[in-house]
Amino acid sequence: MSGIQNLGQSGTQVLHRQDLEAGPLGHIGNLRFKAGPGTTPRASAPSLLHRFGQFLSKLSFYVGASPEQRAQRFVLDQARDNSRRVGNLLGNLTGSPRDSKVQSRIAQGLARLGDLSGGDLSKLPGGKESLKTYLSELGLMDLSALRSGVLGDPKAREAVISRVEPPRLRTQASALLDQISAQLNEEIAGQVAREPLAQIRTLLDARPVDGAALQAQLLRLSEGLAMLGEGNLATCLGTLSDAEVEALQRHLHPGKLDGVKGRLPQIPEGKDAPSESEGVQQRMPDTEDTRLQQSSRLQQARTMLDRLSQALGQDVHVRVGRSLLSQTTALQQAITDGNRGAISKALFALSQNIRRLEDRYGALPTQSRNELREQVALAVQALRDPTLNPSGPLSRASLRHLDDHSLGMLRGASQSLRAYGLDIDRNGARAEGLSRVQPLTDRVTEGVVRVLRLVAEDPVRMPALMQHLRDLSEIELQRTQQLEQVGHFGNGMGADDRKRMGGETFAAAIQRLRDSGEGTLISRLPDRADLIRALWDGMGGAVFGLGDLYGDREYGRGADEAIKRISTGQHMLDAIKEGLYRLRPESDNDQQSSVTLPASFYTSLATQYGVRYDPKALKSTLVVKDSAWASLEQRLATPINPADHPTRVVTLPVHGTNTQFSVSSQFAEDGLNRVSISLSVRGAGPNGQAVRTTWPEGVQDSQRAPYMGEALDALVKVAGPAAEPLTRLLNQQVGAPIMQALFAMGMDSPFKLEDGSVVVPSGSTRFHFDVEKTDDGRFSVGVVVNTPITGAMRLYPDGTNDGVTMDQTKSWAKIRVTLDVSPDGHQIRMSQPPQFQYHFVIQPRTDG
Repeated sequence: MSGIQNLGQSGTQVLHRQDLEAGPLGHIGNLRFKAGPGTTPRASAPSLLHRFGQFLSKLSFYVGASPEQRAQRFVLDQARDNSRRVGNLLGNLTGSPRDSKVQSRIAQGLARLGDLSGGDLSKLPGGKESLKTYLSELGLMDLSALRSGVLGDPKAREAVISRVEPPRLRTQASALLDQISAQLNEEIAGQVAREPLAQIRTLLDARPVDGAALQAQLLRLSEGLAMLGEGNLATCLGTLSDAEVEALQRHLHPGKLDGVKGRLPQIPEGKDAPSESEGVQQRMPDTEDTRLQQSSRLQQARTMLDRLSQALGQDVHVRVGRSLLSQTTALQQAITDGNRGAISKALFALSQNIRRLEDRYGALPTQSRNELREQVALAVQALRDPTLNPSGPLSRASLRHLDDHSLGMLRGASQSLRAYGLDIDRNGARAEGLSRVQPLTDRVTEGVVRVLRLVAEDPVRMPALMQHLRDLSEIELQRTQQLEQVGHFGNGMGADDRKRMGGETFAAAIQRLRDSGEGTLISRLPDRADLIRALWDGMGGAVFGLGDLYGDREYGRGADEAIKRISTGQHMLDAIKEGLYRLRPESDNDQQSSVTLPASFYTSLATQYGVRYDPKALKSTLVVKDSAWASLEQRLATPINPADHPTRVVTLPVHGTNTQFSVSSQFAEDGLNRVSISLSVRGAGPNGQAVRTTWPEGVQDSQRAPYMGEALDALVKVAGPAAEPLTRLLNQQVGAPIMQALFAMGMDSPFKLEDGSVVVPSGSTRFHFDVEKTDDGRFSVGVVVNTPITGAMRLYPDGTNDGVTMDQTKSWAKIRVTLDVSPDGHQIRMSQPPQFQYHFVIQPRTDG
């Protein structure tokens, strides 16, 4: 049926005007409501023939309708019946308030509606909709007349309530009259103010402002409000949309009010009056009267502007409070809970909404600002380290208690909330953020050192150089993402930020080379600046070629990730190139030579970045289509069977104290016996505190237990009950679905020999897991599978295979996958395209 939603989808019925009875005053109404200028006609009662036609229509419908259609029709019939009851009640309310017959009819209508609705028309199908619709269809004359009936006569109202039977329904009847009165007053206020306010808004937007027309509309508004009585201006403004209030507030907030007053018509001074020779003496009384009238109108208009400005400020305050309610409620709850992370998150959400509201309304009303300052002050107090930072801006001593994401959100919030009292020691925040990323910064510096050493070789081993450049790209990408997370770049990382970071990294790498006594190597580096520039150009061409794959159904997701990593590698090469130019004598900088990249560069783009690039055609494609790794995605999403991972309790030292942990038996085996896994954990603890630890690869046997204990302790803090389910994932068995997927890819596998044949590598694999608890309580798990190759299986298109012997000293494979894990640790999905790197060297045959 028209206007009715499917009951299987929603119990809410959306009613349109055609679903309600025709007349806003039902079948009954005072004679003043009969058709005439400025009035609204009442509805006519249906004839006997019309009623008989309605009966036949319903009968025909119910014979052929489905149960669902009948249910929908039943609700629609209810709404129509209820709208008729509301209309009839409104009609009776137009009668003489002291007429006992009118009072009895009103009491009967109230009793029926009160019994059906419990005193709230919004709980009655069609009740609230019909009341609002019918009142909106009445003119101002009719609305005023309706208000002059029982609704405006306290004694008549009391008499009507006393006639409601049974007495138990009198409370509901009184509530219905209150509801009708409130809706009536809102409708009257809206009609009185809507047009003059719209005209005022239009006039204020115009340039120049027509002061005389503005004054006329202000006087019109003043007269209308006088008819309504004091206190109704707020009600009038409440009927306006946010956009309409915004347009008025933009011109009439206190800072601009005097300017608007200056646009009103000014009273001419006495010296501007006509001269005596022009008959001033005869017209002076009329002139004085005119000037007094003008002065009175001007003062009335100015007073109306003051009232309107003040009421707008209060209305904006109410709207601001309503808009910020969810954020302020969340902030109050976080403060009560003492959860620093939740406080930071709530402050960030609050700052975003405040920025939007300030863009809309300008400076928020004083009352709103004061209330926000009080709330922010409570939040700041809850974030303080009471011992080390009892007062003043939030220092590093307080900020260190926040996890990375919370620190970033707090730093972001401070930009908008500084005016409300959120004051952060910027230098302390910067130092805290950088300290958390320092391990990655050290790895990036070491990565640049490795690249510089390889660049200085003669000849340059391109596969090794590209391998280390690819690893450097990955680490720098991680560093950039974590710096963004801790709020290091403010509103986002810019070109200047990237250039500055690159320069600092290059300088640190050169210093490491000097400290290690490699001055001779440094002296050879400037001559390799042209090679670095050629590498930069080559990778730039590959990125350009990938642009054609943006949004492609077969390659789109993989292309996005490849562009990220190649572009990051380019940025590092750019920093190295600029650094090498600075090491050159100034006279040599103008002497640049062209370097032709070898074929091994393009091969390495495929094996390290997964991109095949044709420099002549400027075309790039991906080694692996998005659809090719669908089988990997599907296999990793298969739930892990707890029965395959019996619980094992291990005792490990945590900061010198033996602690018991319940973990997967496979995790314990791989961590303690086979030592084939490593783990890093970061995120927020139970109360929002920062948790961060690393159990790195290559730890000596004597230190393995402490590292593993601290990593498990961190995992328990950030994951809680999900820690043990996560350990079912954090072990070697995650490699099984990865290897199965490689077999399933067949000829689409990324691992290929130089002749194009597909191989599946095997060897003594190590796994590293990066576990991060995200802001929504889920977990991001980065998995790096690193395999020194001891052998490989060559696959043929016909499904057969044979073994291949690899050079174990030079052959390796690396796979990176990123998993999204549910808060309970049970549901797993792959959240990013997998990354494949490899270098294969076939062992030469020896005749024997």
